[in-house]
Amino acid sequence: MSRILYQDRVCGLTDETLVLHGFTKILGRPRRIELSHVVSFVMRSADEFPNGSLPKWGVDDRGVWYTRDPRRWRRQHSIEITFDNNERVGFTPAHPSRFRDLLKQVGVNEA
Repeated sequence: MSRILYQDRVCGLTDETLVLHGFTKILGRPRRIELSHVVSFVMRSADEFPNGSLPKWGVDDRGVWYTRDPRRWRRQHSIEITFDNNERVGFTPAHPSRFRDLLKQVGVNEA
């Protein structure tokens, strides 16, 4: 049985899976991903984006799909995950530094 390491309205993390809410392009449904399919991640600051704020739901300036998050305008950091099929997705956990540390703890490499 897996342990819940982190959970908020945007994402959840156990020692085996990552759950991203608002993932799909239609209706923003959640997606459950086995950590074995996650290759790496990067944490980005809002200052790194062209307009100085995190992207809305959809594709950002580098072609990364961002999940749906109605509270994104309050956030200053995002996490971008790269999967073994080269798909990338971005999301904004409520506590990005804590989430980053937990990803490292479960063995995901920071790019």
